[in-house]
Amino acid sequence: MTSHQPLRYVVVCDPGSLRWKAFERELQSFQAESGVTVEATVISWFDLIEADGDCLRLKEFRAHLYSADKPALVRIESPARDFEIHRALLTAGSREANGFAPEQWRDVEYEKGKLVEPGLMYVGLKRVLRRFAESSKNVEGLKLLSNPHDVLSMFDKNETSKRLLSAGISTPEVFDFDWSLKPEALQNLHKALEFCDCPTAYFKLANGSSGSGIIKVDCRSESVVGLSTMVNLHGSYFNTRNLKTLTGQPLAEAIEFLHQQGVTIQRGIKKATIDATEFDVRAVVINRQVEFTVFRKSDYPITNLHLGGYRGDWKRCRSAVPNRIWLDAMDDCVAAAELYDTDVVGIDLMFDQGFMNHYIIELNPMGDFFPDWKNEYSKSIHQVEIESNLKRWDHYGP
Repeated sequence: MTSHQPLRYVVVCDPGSLRWKAFERELQSFQAESGVTVEATVISWFDLIEADGDCLRLKEFRAHLYSADKPALVRIESPARDFEIHRALLTAGSREANGFAPEQWRDVEYEKGKLVEPGLMYVGLKRVLRRFAESSKNVEGLKLLSNPHDVLSMFDKNETSKRLLSAGISTPEVFDFDWSLKPEALQNLHKALEFCDCPTAYFKLANGSSGSGIIKVDCRSESVVGLSTMVNLHGSYFNTRNLKTLTGQPLAEAIEFLHQQGVTIQRGIKKATIDATEFDVRAVVINRQVEFTVFRKSDYPITNLHLGGYRGDWKRCRSAVPNRIWLDAMDDCVAAAELYDTDVVGIDLMFDQGFMNHYIIELNPMGDFFPDWKNEYSKSIHQVEIESNLKRWDHYGP
């Protein structure tokens, strides 16, 4: 590649987010170190939602006149935490779902951590990304690094589970229970899990992320006990950084909330331990290769870093996993990523006690945000992604 053939990106993101700023810094560093000119057109998630997913309605996009002679790679970033974007997604979802009026979200006030109709937000995301996929087809020269339909599929935990199982990839069993909020609901749940030989199960928002909307249900005693990332404040549910124990009616109501919003129920599997601490692994697969693995340890079953989890020392943790078991797990991570038309997949992986088996828990199409994480060559995840994109650019570019 010569300097007059710039590496071009169109990035759908929240321009004020840490995610975009981290990727932008890496683009600037790459340009300075490699001498390859990099151009990036930023499309705000808010603007894309306001355009109902039609990129051709955006002046920022039209101004660059992408074509076969001026192609670009399209990177879809997470909507992140901007409440204006979330409110816009709720409005978009209301155009699809019955029982909601688009205008009702206009004056909804931000409350930190509040789970505001997450099921409807996913409906809005589906509407926008599907329309974006359709409109971008009409622009010759655009190469989407992530197929929007596959992004949506990974955001649907039930769909992900089906796809993994169909491919013969090990993942925790998913259950489907009839649930209604009545006095004997927890007793019936206890019986159902007992019948399935499932003493613990994870109830999760089917379309949630970042450890939001999770209850670990434990039926090993006579009563059902839940450990949750949610707390009920004045009739609304909020994410909490302090895991809460729930029993009785509060637990039943929290499970009801997840069912209303869309739930996935996974068999609980006791995780392997390192230094008497449970752990799992985030594997980042870039263009069909596992490029990074991050060990996440915790004193609790839920290992998300913002919920008390922490990163384990890589060498010490890796040496604790038998080599054959590790290599088999890495092969499955690649096989899972190959089921999706995306350049990058973040995969949550766990091993059971004794390291007899491994399981892929979830897939994340935007699971590459570890800005201070380096590999053995002192390269960040974003650096490796950009270099990988450059190698493929001649195929797409002029």
